[in-house]
Amino acid sequence: MCKNNSVIQLENIDTSTAEENFSKLLDENKTYFLNGAWGSGKTTFLEKVSEKKNKKLIFIDLWKINDSRPTLEIVFSKLHPIYYYGILALSILSVAVSILSTNVVNLGIENLIKEIGLPFKFLFFIVGIIALLVAIYQFFKFKSDIFWIFLFNKLPHDKVVLIFDDFDRLTEKQQEETYKIFSLLKGKLPIVFVGDISNIYEVKTNFLSKIIDRRIELPFALHPNNIWETYFGALEEKFETILSQDFKQLIINEGRNLRDREHFNDYVSKEFFDRGKLGHVQIEQQLLVIYTYLFHSNLYQNLINGFGVDIDEGDVPKFLITSQIDGLYKYNEGYPPCFAYNRSEYFLYEQVSNTAVSELEEIINSDVLLKEQLLSSSGTDFYKYLSANYGNFTRERKEKLLQLALEYIRDYKTSDTISYIIREKQNEIMPPKTYIGTHGNSLMYSLPKERKNKTDEEINNEIYDGWKIILDKANYDFSQQLYLLVKYHIFSFHVLGERFTDVQCDTILHSSDERKDIMLLVYLSSSNLWTKFSEWTDDIWEVVYSLTDTQFISFWILQGIISNGRNRDDFDYIPSDKTLTVWEKTYSFDYGNEIDNSQTVSMLKHRLDKMELEGFKIKYEIDGRYKIEE
Repeated sequence: MCKNNSVIQLENIDTSTAEENFSKLLDENKTYFLNGAWGSGKTTFLEKVSEKKNKKLIFIDLWKINDSRPTLEIVFSKLHPIYYYGILALSILSVAVSILSTNVVNLGIENLIKEIGLPFKFLFFIVGIIALLVAIYQFFKFKSDIFWIFLFNKLPHDKVVLIFDDFDRLTEKQQEETYKIFSLLKGKLPIVFVGDISNIYEVKTNFLSKIIDRRIELPFALHPNNIWETYFGALEEKFETILSQDFKQLIINEGRNLRDREHFNDYVSKEFFDRGKLGHVQIEQQLLVIYTYLFHSNLYQNLINGFGVDIDEGDVPKFLITSQIDGLYKYNEGYPPCFAYNRSEYFLYEQVSNTAVSELEEIINSDVLLKEQLLSSSGTDFYKYLSANYGNFTRERKEKLLQLALEYIRDYKTSDTISYIIREKQNEIMPPKTYIGTHGNSLMYSLPKERKNKTDEEINNEIYDGWKIILDKANYDFSQQLYLLVKYHIFSFHVLGERFTDVQCDTILHSSDERKDIMLLVYLSSSNLWTKFSEWTDDIWEVVYSLTDTQFISFWILQGIISNGRNRDDFDYIPSDKTLTVWEKTYSFDYGNEIDNSQTVSMLKHRLDKMELEGFKIKYEIDGRYKIEE
């Protein structure tokens, strides 16, 4: 298995010993059945055998062709093409000469033949007889194969091997016709039936075993266990990762063959390299999504729709794939972001781009057009082009994209494209540790050189200093800087709380900074007061009541009291119809314990009533998502 910068190329599997052995078998005029599932490499194996053999292998692919000729005639045309097309040409020529020599259509053929010196009457008699026989045959539509049988019996079949390829894919009638040919040619030349023997119609009646001299299995080198193990090794080397045994076993146990592997590898190259996903998705999770897309389309549709899967431990084949897919829905802290956090990045897009590259380049080079496209979602042509080519952009172009993104973020607007640009800048400031797999119950990561031999505090300092320089230059105030660092998962509130222990309620209340809600959340984290409403002092409540409606909503979404219908990452999103849900009661995520929020909600009631008068729709409900039924 060899590799380059943009593709994993599949090397040919060495089956030379098996090819040599099978080649020797073809020295005898016997009948063989080469057994193997569709796509397992049977035809390729036979083509390699033909290179070693001094006999010509004649492949009959009856299922691929739409031919109304009798099967016997088709086989004869393959075995003896010179005789067949010679007879066909002579018949056509004879009919043509007969017609052209009549009084109705007289083009002077008689004079021409006489000038050449040929005996016209004798030649015309022979041509006429042939033309008459052809006409009689066509008129009565004889169903007999006696003519072809006669020729088969008279002509030699030396130095040829007859191969009935994909025999298992023929209809029952086609298979029966093939058996007739076999009975005619048995012992005169080697005959090889190729296919999956379990799909042959006559297997049930044991008829096939009576006509086959030897059944040959494909070399073990082409077994799924072998072809995939070498491929897994190439993937691990290329992506510098370790694939889990569960993922490997899934593919091997499902018996995916050579054709499946080639198809899978095409998509791996397309997604990781052509679409530029390498470094933006967790390797094994993306491989699993590709595998599900190709071989379990119904489960892939569930992924798109966000539906879970039913895990049946009693059904081993189903358990292998469903348990793997179920794992996609579980969050992990690795980088790049996992599927559960960033689903759209993992999906495959098969639609053809409607935008030419020149048009996309024109957009990037135009400030007006570019600013419009920066709000693009991950499914757009612009996003696909940006993510696939970002690594090759000049520093000036990247800087331009970053500055436009920062302008939008300062106005609290975001998109998949903006998130992508911020992630890329974060990777530039401090390359992330890369999730490479699990070992027992432990997560394993690959560390870039920039992180080695450094404490978490030293790494966080470098990250913060790098962003502070950028955000100061963009005229972000302190609260806006905190907002960006939290919104785009550069730092958690916990990390920021540990860093900024000097933030106090009095400071927040009298600050001119724009996002007082974010500053208050950092204070709560640093003081270990997150969601501990009963311990909040009057100073905290004073800041809470001073927040604007937008900040008030964001603050209580992050404290788990209000919901905007989305997850907490979208804490600053307000629905277009201004409908919000207030949770009067919730249940803890870990143990399902009941949490009564009624006292806290009562503290907010006056503000919520005022917001209703201003157009908000407030619903009071119980959040039973994590309730454990007894």
